[in-house]
Amino acid sequence: MDDLLRIYGKPLGGELAKYLNLQILKRLDGVGMNCGVEYTSIPFFARLPKSTRYHHSLGVALIVNHFGGTKEAVLSGLFHDVSTPCFAHSIDFLNGDYEKQTSTEDLTTSLLKGSKELITCLSKDGVSLNSISDYSLYPLCDNPSPRLSADRLEYTLRNILYFGFSDLKTIKTLYQDLMVGENEFGEMEIMFNHLEEALRFGLLSLKTSEVYVSNEDRYAMEDLALTLKEALSKKLILPEDLMKTEKELIDKLVSSKRGKSIWGRYNSLKEVKEEKSPSAYQVKSKLRHINPYIQNRGRLSDLSNEFAEKLQKFLSNDFSKPLIGVYSLL
Repeated sequence: MDDLLRIYGKPLGGELAKYLNLQILKRLDGVGMNCGVEYTSIPFFARLPKSTRYHHSLGVALIVNHFGGTKEAVLSGLFHDVSTPCFAHSIDFLNGDYEKQTSTEDLTTSLLKGSKELITCLSKDGVSLNSISDYSLYPLCDNPSPRLSADRLEYTLRNILYFGFSDLKTIKTLYQDLMVGENEFGEMEIMFNHLEEALRFGLLSLKTSEVYVSNEDRYAMEDLALTLKEALSKKLILPEDLMKTEKELIDKLVSSKRGKSIWGRYNSLKEVKEEKSPSAYQVKSKLRHINPYIQNRGRLSDLSNEFAEKLQKFLSNDFSKPLIGVYSLL
């Protein structure tokens, strides 16, 4: 278990431990957290440490467990990403789902049903499949944006660390200030005890949000979607290959001359410019953000002018400018 996961809480033991090595979950160890942009030559993304959907899923489960979630909630958090394909949300771009980025989630229940290993484990533990197949049943796991949930918390803390925006000591301090309490809607939510820590987290989370919608990130995801679209249309890969590991998919793609060429081109993407050109295009994106709640006080945006102004600036992002990629192979 890596240092970040240790901050979240004790390892899952007892009857929960057996779920960690199920194949349906272990596949996610071959699916990255950064939607394939780390395969480009864009300096910021190319240098990122390896981080996988398996680590994220385990982190979500640990957070839910730490904050007193039921066994069903913990398992729901653990398996919430099983339908994530190779390159994750870049496949949403492939499906034309730029702003919601939920197009692959409908497969979750059918994939869980298809795992005999999982069904056997659930039966032994007296847990129904329906109680773990939709993590939005548990506000601790998932809730409407911009509230804070285990899923949103985990990938944000992970990216704060891996993007180099802060260190483990800061993340531990932020995490230790969290609790579960009643928000302004009378619902349970992960929230901060102190305004100071909520502000520090809020500003750091906005930095990660800016990465998600940066020209480089949006263009790279769209370029990868177009690369995969061509590969699928020429049958260099098949739709079912998207549900393997990224290594398996890439190995199959580059086994053909044409596949090696189009993948090499994507790998050589090194820069993105705002420029009018016949080959340029607009790329929309989901505005992922968090507006944390402070116990008995309210939302951060209502308590901090600094955060409110920066949040509004982020929400005003304009995606209308055409983008063009610069490639070292061209």
